[in-house]
Amino acid sequence: QTGHTRPSDCLPYPQALANLLSELETHHMERTASRPIELAFYGGTFTALPERLQMECLALAMQAKEKGIVCRVRCSTRPDALRPDRLDLVELGIQSFHTEALLDVQRGYNGDRAREGCRLIKESGLKLGIQLLPGMPGSTPQRLSEDVEEALAFSPSCLRFYPCLVVDGTPLAERWRIGQYAPWELDTTITTLGKALAS
Repeated sequence: QTGHTRPSDCLPYPQALANLLSELETHHMERTASRPIELAFYGGTFTALPERLQMECLALAMQAKEKGIVCRVRCSTRPDALRPDRLDLVELGIQSFHTEALLDVQRGYNGDRAREGCRLIKESGLKLGIQLLPGMPGSTPQRLSEDVEEALAFSPSCLRFYPCLVVDGTPLAERWRIGQYAPWELDTTITTLGKALAS
């Protein structure tokens, strides 16, 4: 789902999903006490995939749901790429509700768009999950505290924290090398996340 060229030995998404669901069905039938599982499309922006691929994957997911193998279907996406058709739960990778921070990391949307995405999911009757990125450029412990407060005001089904990491070969790594960005110190991260988890 990342948009990078797929390795030659990697199956197309729908075929890989069909194989996985077939294995799960076999396992489910062998163990009558097996409980249905939740199917999640993570690792990219699922709703930004070509619609044909989305519909193929969702059709397979719905078949598994009708058989009682899958109890819920969720995906992770951006607030500016919402297409929640036939999903039960949508997790929005908001990163932050602060426009300044979102502009700093060139997310392509602002805080109002992030809030609107949350509202749209809630109004559609789907369950909302929110993902925040503590320690990203433009983020401070105070801003994270405010982000958590805003996120909780939407009464999300889940709130995830993905502390920002500097990965070699990325624009963020280059900013770090030239002194334009400094990751949070470990103590700051632990203390700030501890307070956020206690909220």
